[in-house]
Amino acid sequence: MIFTEDWSTPCRVGRKKKRGILEHMPEHIRRIAPLQSGSYILCGPRELPQVPPFTGDLPESFRPMRSIVLSAKRPLAPGEGVSTFDDDSTLWARCLPGHERVLKILEGCPCVMAPDFTLGVDVHSSYNMLMLFLNRAMANYWHDCGIPILPTASWGGYDSLPYAFDGLPSHSPIAISHGVVGRHWAEKQLFRAAVERLVATRRPAPLVVYGFELPFSVDCDVCYYPSFIERLRSLGKGAR
Repeated sequence: MIFTEDWSTPCRVGRKKKRGILEHMPEHIRRIAPLQSGSYILCGPRELPQVPPFTGDLPESFRPMRSIVLSAKRPLAPGEGVSTFDDDSTLWARCLPGHERVLKILEGCPCVMAPDFTLGVDVHSSYNMLMLFLNRAMANYWHDCGIPILPTASWGGYDSLPYAFDGLPSHSPIAISHGVVGRHWAEKQLFRAAVERLVATRRPAPLVVYGFELPFSVDCDVCYYPSFIERLRSLGKGAR
């Protein structure tokens, strides 16, 4: 018994038509499957893949992944890195194993942030674990393809903090996104608690903040990069 392409109804398959299980999976699931058999090291009680540290030089600026993958009109400038915090899950289907075009575009880039898969606050922990697995496994996959990967950290609610940073390297540059406009006090407190735990457990060297400056001090060096939205806003103010 197998399922149809949309996983909604089962159907029987005769012997002559029987194929491997991956062939019956939707395409985006088939592309995730190879990540499960990667050659990475598993760490922590939840066995997340260990991301290798970033050992290169940080770039002068970052460009959103979307502008590079969806448009090849403007190639990367020398010393320009690739940010993944501005992109959503619809883009990552283009970046899973099997899309060699994306790897070709990223070749020669001095620094590419690991894919950012957003964790939820009021969701089941299994969903957040899947997002963390995809982040760690994709970072390893790109690293094995010769792309210099900058590890990225993300988290959900307070309950995700005990495991949200498993698999991230210690004493390595680690990037986070910070866009605090319109946040409530409780969200700001959660953000601060997460950053402080990240710093205490992984000791980033430095902590790379993509977006607004932190409204509090942390016990490590911090390197700031304006987000794509911030740069657009500054251009708009300059035109007035």
